[in-house]
Amino acid sequence: MQLMGGREKTIKRLNDQFELASKENFRYGWLQYNNDVGFFVAHLFNILGDPAKSQYWSREVYKANYSGTSTSNSSYATNDEDQGQMGSLAALMAMGLFQMKGGCEMKPSYELTAPMFNRIVIHLQPDCYKAKDFIITAGTEPEKNCYIESVTLNGKPLKSLSITQDEISTGVHLDFKLSSKQNNNYEK
Repeated sequence: MQLMGGREKTIKRLNDQFELASKENFRYGWLQYNNDVGFFVAHLFNILGDPAKSQYWSREVYKANYSGTSTSNSSYATNDEDQGQMGSLAALMAMGLFQMKGGCEMKPSYELTAPMFNRIVIHLQPDCYKAKDFIITAGTEPEKNCYIESVTLNGKPLKSLSITQDEISTGVHLDFKLSSKQNNNYEK
């Protein structure tokens, strides 16, 4: 951020790049959502303290690149060597989760954006996790609402838009209330 002139200038520059790249399905300049080196960029806004932009741009990237069900579909990011990674990214974006450091931290955490489905149940491996399931709910019509109005973890409101791997391993009910309007309460 310091090299780009501070937080606000960094957010503006990053947002400007997304605006330009949106005309090219986010495959323009240094935003290349058809290649694994750029998969994290929309989630940088969370780190920069502007999660509404992460929520908006990750949804737009998903719609432009990963909403198709076939690799021959023009809306599916077509780079044959990275299909496994792009499929994983599509699944994570649809669930409203993203791991910025690829799970390489001592205590990994996941950035949150708006899920695309009403209910998601992830069955956890019993040899590795204390809990049986990780459940995500997003109310009605989540595909129409990209902004997080509120989110609770096991019934308790979250103050930030991230959860840890440890929280997931003990059994989590992550419940989103989504909106078509951004909520600035989560800005840092």
